[in-house]
Amino acid sequence: MPTPRESFILSGKAAAFKAVVATDYFEIACDYAMLQLLSEQQQNVLPGRPVDPYVGLDANAQMKGAARVLEILKTLHEPVKPPTQEKRPTLNYNA
Repeated sequence: MPTPRESFILSGKAAAFKAVVATDYFEIACDYAMLQLLSEQQQNVLPGRPVDPYVGLDANAQMKGAARVLEILKTLHEPVKPPTQEKRPTLNYNA
């Protein structure tokens, strides 16, 4: 079963999306989206305000999750690279 990334690449839309991601406008839009999310956070997570630890944890999780989604979005057009097997030079493989 293909992953969503593989399905997207196989759909034929990856080349066009790669061109969109390569533009400065896409990067600017991502930055503004993160700023918008930050502006929508509750006011007590800002510095100098009394902080409820659960609100802070929630705000951090939202920002980390949004950053991860943007990271995936920026690389969605790239095929998955299988891990390479590297031999460490410090081991004696002939023993």
